[in-house]
Amino acid sequence: MMARASLVPVLVCWPVVAAGQVSDLNGDGCVDLQDFRRLQVDYTGPHCRAPMGLMEMRTVPSDGEGPRYTFLVAKNEVTTEQFVEFLNDAQQDGGVTHRGSYMYFQPSGDVTTTGLNPMFSRVPSGHITYSPNAPLGTRYGLDSRFANHPIVHVSWLGALKFCNWLTIQEGLGPNELCYSEGPYSEYWHATSITTANWTARDLTANERLDLVQGYRGFRLPMDEGGSGYGTPDGMPSPFNEWYKCAAYDAAAPAFSRIGLNHENIPARHWLFGFGRDTLSVGDGNFSGASTPAGFYDGLNWLLGGTRTNENNNPFGIYDLSGNVAEWMQDRAASQHNRVIRGGSFRDPPANLMVSVRGYGPFGEATSDAIGFRVVRVP
Repeated sequence: MMARASLVPVLVCWPVVAAGQVSDLNGDGCVDLQDFRRLQVDYTGPHCRAPMGLMEMRTVPSDGEGPRYTFLVAKNEVTTEQFVEFLNDAQQDGGVTHRGSYMYFQPSGDVTTTGLNPMFSRVPSGHITYSPNAPLGTRYGLDSRFANHPIVHVSWLGALKFCNWLTIQEGLGPNELCYSEGPYSEYWHATSITTANWTARDLTANERLDLVQGYRGFRLPMDEGGSGYGTPDGMPSPFNEWYKCAAYDAAAPAFSRIGLNHENIPARHWLFGFGRDTLSVGDGNFSGASTPAGFYDGLNWLLGGTRTNENNNPFGIYDLSGNVAEWMQDRAASQHNRVIRGGSFRDPPANLMVSVRGYGPFGEATSDAIGFRVVRVP
């Protein structure tokens, strides 16, 4: 009787990767079984990092008022868990590539640019832990109770660095990066404007158009113009992405699609995050602090702690008003200040209207009420 031959597993496919990526994943100079083991870690299991898997995006179409181009916007603000993944990967990279370039990791776990401009302050919230003696790539951890809360204590510079890291992480090449980098703050700006011009002014319309048409990487939303009405004929500004996400409803009557019913009625249509003073969930009370991403859904204030899956935003986007305020890409009249939108749990109801704009220093990394979300063009 012939012995049955043992079956040998055969690899029948190789993951499709973006142009510019290589198959030598562990950097040993050849493609071998070690690379397949790396793939098993990165593309399978609970920590899968397959391209486009980290950030859930929503589509804002080109039709209607405001921006006349389609763009993608994150459903939620960037969470603590997502930011921890970024910190660990960037620290392990050590500045060899764009994943960790121009980042200085201090013994406390705080992060600055190599020129010591603040990016992230770990200590104030306690949501993120740091173990300096742990292996690289594992030193940052998190309190699981806050894993799905928006990341806070991140400066505008830290938000830009996360955007560049996410661009590489999600399979796009370095030529798609939306932000330039450098040791000092003046080098951090949109790739479509020169450093000399950025220190003097914000982007022009042509520079914004170049950013939209020429770069597919992740970035912060643009907030160009006034409350959304920045053109001579009173129409919404052509590059005001955040305002269109927050205030536009193509299904509403024409006279109220943008502005009237969404902007000027205090604390009603865009009250994502109000009411937390009376809300208690599980073993904690969210009074005076952020809540999980997407916890509030707009018209349902959830005062009794009951979460629903309804979402009153026509694009399916959460927390555009309330929870934490959000960094915008734009600079203010002062070169040291950046635009902030959306209001936070620290703001009174009037400041939660989407017409309200705030400002903060680009190096502000101590606030527990400022976070950010990302956008990109497809």
